[in-house]
Amino acid sequence: MKTHALALPATTSPPDTVDWQAVYAAFQPRVYNLCLYAVGDRTHAEDLTSTIFLEIWRCRTRYVTTKGAISTWIFTIAHRVVGHHLRQKRPATPLTEATTLPDTTNVETLVERRAVIAALLPHLRQLSVEEHKLIALKYGAGLTNRDIATVLDLTESTVGTHLHRLVVRLRRVLGVYPYGD
Repeated sequence: MKTHALALPATTSPPDTVDWQAVYAAFQPRVYNLCLYAVGDRTHAEDLTSTIFLEIWRCRTRYVTTKGAISTWIFTIAHRVVGHHLRQKRPATPLTEATTLPDTTNVETLVERRAVIAALLPHLRQLSVEEHKLIALKYGAGLTNRDIATVLDLTESTVGTHLHRLVVRLRRVLGVYPYGD
């Protein structure tokens, strides 16, 4: 099981004691993936990622290690920035470049994954903003249901239920029935 949390002391620390370069290095790829899943365009995803990390830097004095994991704090900020962006200007064709996410070195797996994503794109474009956020946080940022629940201020059970229903719905429209239904 891979962990995404950055180890920080379990005490309230002044922002100068946090290695912000290490925080950036550890979380930039996941924040970028979240943005790419949310807006579907590399340029906008890069701009949003920059905006998010500028906001993290600006708010660094408000981070208290005893209140929660730094990953939760970072993705709460990311969620707010992405949500604000989506409310300001909903992209016409979200997720169009999500097929370019480098996730594997196995060419066959990469081709299969791109084919699945290409088949999913028309259906992903029809998701509500809330459904889009769930997909972006789960599969773009790689957050756990517990972390998503914290970021979205929902219960973990609610997140799991919504994600399950969403995945089942997407599988149905693609004709993929893993449980024989």
